[in-house]
Amino acid sequence: MRKGFAVHNLRSLPMSDYADELELEEPDEEPEIVHWMQPRPLSVGALGLSGAVAGAFVLGAVATVGVLAVLHWLGPDREVSFKKPRWYDA
Repeated sequence: MRKGFAVHNLRSLPMSDYADELELEEPDEEPEIVHWMQPRPLSVGALGLSGAVAGAFVLGAVATVGVLAVLHWLGPDREVSFKKPRWYDA
């Protein structure tokens, strides 16, 4: 049982030895003609373009607020200190 055929084995064989092993068969029937068509160019109207711009803006705003929230959550705890007015005696 043959496990693999290394490239160095190909180099050691003369050209005709491994070329003869290839069995090229002629097709039984005539091949079908395929007509290729280019796809229509992408066209986006004013509404689609406005929606894409608005969506990108909202996505950026949400990402910014998310980053600021994470930074606030991970940041150091701060204590707010302020000078009490003289009339405040509590």
